[in-house]
Amino acid sequence: MRQRYRQLYRARNKGSLCWLLAALLFVFIRALPKITYPIGRGQATYFVIGEGLLHEQRLYRDVRDTEPPSILALHAPLVRLFGHVMWPVGLLDILWLLAVSYCIFRFTGRFLGPRATAIAGVVKAAW
Repeated sequence: MRQRYRQLYRARNKGSLCWLLAALLFVFIRALPKITYPIGRGQATYFVIGEGLLHEQRLYRDVRDTEPPSILALHAPLVRLFGHVMWPVGLLDILWLLAVSYCIFRFTGRFLGPRATAIAGVVKAAW
């Protein structure tokens, strides 16, 4: 009985993995044009704050925004590595979108099943 349960669990996980990979691949392909989009107002603010942090300005005193410090500090290395270009912003957006899609799949998969969860991740990405 226990061995049969293990076989069913492995088969279910293998099917889930296929649905997860298919959904993430679709999300990635759908999000690729984000690399060419111009920087938005919020993203530009993050990069200005990141550049200020690199020049030893203090967060919430010299440079400020209402976002949590982790989001603002995440942009400082991108400014350091790539300078003032648009594509790292799009790449960061794609990585966030993939992470959110993965979290949707992991946290709702046991309630909805792998197919419905993959569709939910794709709908979120397309939205």
